[in-house]
Amino acid sequence: MFPQQEAAHFNITLDDPQYGGKTFTDGWCIDWDRLIGTQDWDVDIFSFGSDAIPAAALDKHDMLPNLAWLINNIAIGDTVDEVVQGEQCTGTVNWLEIQGGIWGLVDNINGTGTDYETYRHECVARWVRDQAIANGNGYTIDCSDPNEQIPLVMSSTRVRSSPTRPLSLR
Repeated sequence: MFPQQEAAHFNITLDDPQYGGKTFTDGWCIDWDRLIGTQDWDVDIFSFGSDAIPAAALDKHDMLPNLAWLINNIAIGDTVDEVVQGEQCTGTVNWLEIQGGIWGLVDNINGTGTDYETYRHECVARWVRDQAIANGNGYTIDCSDPNEQIPLVMSSTRVRSSPTRPLSLR
């Protein structure tokens, strides 16, 4: 089943006492071949600038500053009307185009051959990716901006089977 608009972002609840059971939104998949489902997971959490992010957590570590730029500068509802890779591209950014831009930026697979590719406006997804590549090199988070979003990489090793749940995706 293909996810609907409301499934664009998934909720993440950190049940670990260190995080006080807080729920965060705007979770995005950063690696197509490491998909996870709605269940409880054991995860390690890393800030996007951490040198400790495992190599297996994502394909293109060097693009994490560009990802930070993307999530802080491109929004659902933005419009595109320009030439993208030699073709005129006109459209509106929605969650599919942001997801496609994210995969195009940090993943080797990008959802190719799936409903994600079928239903997104591909030139808009490429525009999202290209904007992040062109503008995000060396991007740093503005800690004085309360609206700035900090990418976190969650690396899962297994589904959690015990009743204690450090992370739940709903």
